[in-house]
Amino acid sequence: MKTKTCLSVKTIALIVLLPVSLHAQTTLQELLAPIWELTKADATDGQRREYAGYITLNTATGEYSLADVVHGDWVANDEPAELWLLARPPDIPENPSPIDTVIYIVAWFHTHTPTQYITVPYRPVGPSPEDFTAAIHPLVNLPGFVLDYVAKPAPNHPPNSIPAGHPKDGETALYPITPPNRRAMP
Repeated sequence: MKTKTCLSVKTIALIVLLPVSLHAQTTLQELLAPIWELTKADATDGQRREYAGYITLNTATGEYSLADVVHGDWVANDEPAELWLLARPPDIPENPSPIDTVIYIVAWFHTHTPTQYITVPYRPVGPSPEDFTAAIHPLVNLPGFVLDYVAKPAPNHPPNSIPAGHPKDGETALYPITPPNRRAMP
């Protein structure tokens, strides 16, 4: 006589919620502080450049870190600075099981340059139209942040701007850039 063995398996749905309000955390400001120092140091009376990269979240430690940080080309102080973000790196591991420790790529960032030495009268602060275009690019498709100065417009300048000659150590802010379609949850 054969005996039958019944095995009962309970399936559990596991959902990993990625941070939505990352910009509200002082952790991000602290994380980007060394990159901001590089951005300020690279703004001289002859040239300047931006920095960019990705923000990761380690699910084992809950810590954020930076990945794939790059700098843009040098530009003269009468030219707009720009930087092309590299394609989003894969999560580690790329196809995790529900019990794996994962490092997720959760956002991207870039800096705007100081205006202390620019030769145009002012520049806008916060995300540019190109920044929103980068956020929705299929190779990025993540929320992003621009680290830039708080607007301090001079008389007769637009309200969301800073003038030429603004001090490098002026007050900064993180400006969120949220794409209309969020990345699919891993």
